[in-house]
Amino acid sequence: MLDASQAGLEGVSLASLASDLAALGSDPRIGLRSRRQKLGAALEAARTTAAKTATDLTLVEERSRATKASFDAAIVARDAELAKFSEGLPYYCNR
Repeated sequence: MLDASQAGLEGVSLASLASDLAALGSDPRIGLRSRRQKLGAALEAARTTAAKTATDLTLVEERSRATKASFDAAIVARDAELAKFSEGLPYYCNR
């Protein structure tokens, strides 16, 4: 029976478990509840940060697409204007 119990611990020593239990104090439920609340708060903060980061990334990607579209449109407009001067600039512009 002892062998089965030790196998269930998967290599964790009883000494380390005893120290963990001692650290929880006289009422382990209070310590465990406190740890669960702290870990839950940390998890919620991480989720909030991840959600904000995802939103920021989406905004950056959209702004990048809009900027590229605007840049491409400016190139087309520039090329259309330059095409009007296929034979060079008029004499009065070359002074």
